[in-house]
Amino acid sequence: MNNWQQWRADYLLNSLTAKFPHSKDGFLKIVAHNPFLSLPFLILIVFLILLVFLLRLFLRIKKSVKEVPVLLEITPPSRTEKTAYTTTQLFSTFHGLINAQTMLDKLLGKKQRLSFEIVSTKNEGIRYLLRTTPDQVNNVKKNLTTYLSDVSIKTV
Repeated sequence: MNNWQQWRADYLLNSLTAKFPHSKDGFLKIVAHNPFLSLPFLILIVFLILLVFLLRLFLRIKKSVKEVPVLLEITPPSRTEKTAYTTTQLFSTFHGLINAQTMLDKLLGKKQRLSFEIVSTKNEGIRYLLRTTPDQVNNVKKNLTTYLSDVSIKTV
């Protein structure tokens, strides 16, 4: 037999059923005696998935209610020698800060939030407002001062 013929569906099905007993309902007997294919086991799996989903939802709502955001006002210097590439790297760094999570945080659906807004007035010029959590403030300030040493950062 050619190699390509052994991958045909009828050949694979015949070789698979050849391993089961030759009774009419041999396959059904194997499924009925397998504890991982039983109905109570499947119901338990669905229940556990639903429980994890509800736990994630509850923790997300609880965290958003009690979390107090910190608003940072960032005023860049009027002149800078930074290129667009370095600005892209700065935002990549912030993205990495947000996505650095443990497996348990990913399972429970915990997410770090970081929000940027541009504000400008004629008198004060361009400013940026950055919304973050209290535990991320120091990391954000360090990254910003590394990027621009002359940047002015104050908590609003």
